[in-house]
Amino acid sequence: RSSETDIIMASYGLSQLDRQANNFDNSLKQLSQVIDAFPEQNILLVDKGILYSEMGELDQAKIILEGALNTDVSDMYAAFNLAKVLLKTNELKKAEELFRIVSYQMPEFPQVYFEMGRIQAAQGRTLESRFNLGKYNLYEGKLKLAQANFKQVADNQDDGAELKKESEEMLELIERLKDS
Repeated sequence: RSSETDIIMASYGLSQLDRQANNFDNSLKQLSQVIDAFPEQNILLVDKGILYSEMGELDQAKIILEGALNTDVSDMYAAFNLAKVLLKTNELKKAEELFRIVSYQMPEFPQVYFEMGRIQAAQGRTLESRFNLGKYNLYEGKLKLAQANFKQVADNQDDGAELKKESEEMLELIERLKDS
């Protein structure tokens, strides 16, 4: 016999399956039942914000994700997904600030570097973009690509002494990784 918790968790699973199938109305209905049962679970609000984002309702997604992040400012899942919504609404500065916070709190999370690189590329900040693409590739285990990205930054003669230094350090790290 299934317990009430088992039934609620099955509803959560169904909501995620419906979301993946772009059956957003059913997904929202199922997820709302789970939130009603576990209102203290901030992660469920983040999931709801993600769902609204995928539905294209970015204003609603932003409100929900901001609320989730305000409830728990250390929730990097909320911060990352809010930054993705801000990116979609072209609030690039705010998005980059949140992505940067996530990168400090979760430096081994590759996707955050990819997203920061996208913003920087869109703004014409090529060196920073390549550097972050290098970090993305490094954490994804794509050492040759990472090495090429960091080499492009290290070999660049433009401003960016700090990035050049960091890129050279990353190149040394890649060499050590290859040797081990």
